[in-house]
Amino acid sequence: MNIIATLHPAGKDYGNMKINEVPTPFERPSSADGKGVDAETLAKRLEEANVSWSSISEEEEEEEEEESEEEKKKRESFQKKRKEHYNEFIEAKKKLAELEDADDENSDNEPTK
Repeated sequence: MNIIATLHPAGKDYGNMKINEVPTPFERPSSADGKGVDAETLAKRLEEANVSWSSISEEEEEEEEEESEEEKKKRESFQKKRKEHYNEFIEAKKKLAELEDADDENSDNEPTK
């Protein structure tokens, strides 16, 4: 009991510090009645979002249609290079197989002792 009283006093925290953290900030609903967003406001917001989203997709489609010959060649060249790059693993396997075949041929040609 003497060791416990000496080495473990009641008020000692052993280096542990309690940190008072600030509550996480978040946006609270600003409706006056506290019930949330009314149906009309929600419908308007959804309609605005849908209109803006559809206009963005229409602009992208127009950009794709207005592609010049130079841009088309550049895009096709890029796609070809991308396919070649991602085909690199297969090429590496082929090269490894060729090296193994070359090693086998060299070991066959060596004289036995």
